[in-house]
Amino acid sequence: MDGDHRTNRRLDRRRIVAIARASRDYLGRWYDSPDDLIALIHDPWVGGRPMSPDGLPVLDRLPGLSNAYTATGHGMLGITLAPVTGAAMAEYITSGHRPSELTPFRADRFRALAVRASEKSGRPR
Repeated sequence: MDGDHRTNRRLDRRRIVAIARASRDYLGRWYDSPDDLIALIHDPWVGGRPMSPDGLPVLDRLPGLSNAYTATGHGMLGITLAPVTGAAMAEYITSGHRPSELTPFRADRFRALAVRASEKSGRPR
């Protein structure tokens, strides 16, 4: 993979079948055969994952706004990380102070990346 966001837009039916079959371990036996579930998949689609350039989520107050926050970019771990993200963001929002565990997820961490990219390309920021 070359890092281009367009490289993984292809639908792979084998992957869909593998996910459907593996779901039995998590969802229980609510269907008789894994092929029963596969037969129910009529219109699969492929979409991008919400990921940041460094692969970490962005959990922060939006710059310039006192009452707007973001919690995004969890990639494939959104459901798994939702409880801890929600608790930390709730503390941030209600107290007005960023919990120390959110420091690595600040939105402004991308400023250095933007500066380096603009210097490399010769374009102004």
